[in-house]
Amino acid sequence: MVTRMRIGRRRPGYEKGRDTMKKLYILFDAGCDFCWRCRRWMQNQPAFLELEFIPSKSPEAQRRFPGVIENLATGFASCSLDKSSELIVISDEGGVYRGPDAFIMCLYALEEYREYSEWLTRPLLRPLARQAFELLSKNRWMVNQWFYSGGDEHLAQKLKNPGAMAEFLSKPEWMKTRRDP
Repeated sequence: MVTRMRIGRRRPGYEKGRDTMKKLYILFDAGCDFCWRCRRWMQNQPAFLELEFIPSKSPEAQRRFPGVIENLATGFASCSLDKSSELIVISDEGGVYRGPDAFIMCLYALEEYREYSEWLTRPLLRPLARQAFELLSKNRWMVNQWFYSGGDEHLAQKLKNPGAMAEFLSKPEWMKTRRDP
């Protein structure tokens, strides 16, 4: 049975200085270019934990984690995404993390970002982490269009123009470039 653990709380059997968690399974939206870029970035980071990426809508995800994908509509998801496209992280200990909690767990796994993940679990910063994750998640297709369409030279030109993002958002064409999952 898969259970949800709260981030920031110690697990039963926790011993200071000894992590028992060894691996995270990261279920991501394979239909999202931005998600693929995040995956590649994470794979290139030094990590404390082994990371295995699995497309969330794949038969492998259904086989390995029965009930997790099917229960998204009634699960603990906290952001207003299409729930079948939501980021999900499952630990080898059985903890299931969705949305902002999954994002924090991804940071927790990475050597250079663990401290940030611990900060984001503090009560004062937790709402900020949730809001930042939801903003990015809801607009990931737009971020992908703005930053990655047209290659590096095109991006460099956009970044030289401080009003480029405002100009992009003011044109209704950006809505036509959205790829629905």
